[in-house]
Amino acid sequence: MTDLLIEQEPLTSFSAALFEAVGVPQDDAHFAAGTLVEADLRGVYSHGTVRLQPKYLQDLASRKINPVPAISVARDGPGFAVVDGDGGMGQIVSRAAMGLAIEKARSTAVGAVTARYSRHYGAAAYWSMMAADRGMIGFTCSNGPGVNTAPYGGIDPSQGNLPLSWAVPAGREFPILLDMATGVVAFGKIAMAQIRNESIPMGWAIDDEGNDVTDPAKAEAVLPAGGPKGYGLGVILDSLTGSLSGTKPSIVRLDEGIDDPSADASNHFFLAIDVRQFIPVDEFENTVDSHVRLLRGIRPRKGFDRVYAPGEIEWLTKEKRLAGGIPFRPEELAVLEKMGRDYGVVATWN
Repeated sequence: MTDLLIEQEPLTSFSAALFEAVGVPQDDAHFAAGTLVEADLRGVYSHGTVRLQPKYLQDLASRKINPVPAISVARDGPGFAVVDGDGGMGQIVSRAAMGLAIEKARSTAVGAVTARYSRHYGAAAYWSMMAADRGMIGFTCSNGPGVNTAPYGGIDPSQGNLPLSWAVPAGREFPILLDMATGVVAFGKIAMAQIRNESIPMGWAIDDEGNDVTDPAKAEAVLPAGGPKGYGLGVILDSLTGSLSGTKPSIVRLDEGIDDPSADASNHFFLAIDVRQFIPVDEFENTVDSHVRLLRGIRPRKGFDRVYAPGEIEWLTKEKRLAGGIPFRPEELAVLEKMGRDYGVVATWN
């Protein structure tokens, strides 16, 4: 089937209108919609607008996600803070929390903020880039209520497929941007394969007996990336987000059951490092540019066109899609248009 090209503005307006239809204030709705469309622009469909339903809209409509949270600072210090998200959308809580980390880094060089009682915050890259856009190195990671990744050597899903992202500002080159999770693949990509009626590669997921599967409908757990490395990294990220925020890691909440008040929460960690307090910004950016160019000049292996810096493929994808539109398959647009019918929002790209 031929892909249909949708421009950024109508897709953002449509997504924002859906958020508003379930009670999200206009400014927050447009901001959250923009984060999802940004993922689509970068080619990260697993965290884009198709996540609106059921991940966000149903939970907002049922108030499992608080559309108008009273976000507050529970603990505060010169270079750190703990933010309470009041069950609000992860995008809205994260805007406040990373903004606070950036503010603190301006005065203390490093700002570290945890956010608790939040919800799914979308693509991690958006939050690390908040810092990079201000000339800072940014880092973020998150856990969540979903446990869909098996530990190394185990069958039962007992850990989230925890995301992390680093962003390093550059001068003339694209920022270096690492956005990954501790599983082999985002579970959203398995969901996308199911929507598209496609199989998944062997080694992505296992069924409830621990067997490798290629049918996305039979996937019960994602395997950890790099075996013990992805598993071990996930345990550390869950400590930064669950333990350090004053809530709990995913497996502890799973063990204690749904009566735990943190059971539905996602918890995040944000770090901003103010480059200019370590080294002159021009010098830093020139070094990063040189680093990127040297990587790009490395001889490629057979089957590869060239070496790309982390995030470079997504930056190039975004440039192309800003100019020509975001490609969607008809079945993906059908999912979005059904959301519109369900919530009384007209898709303006028709």
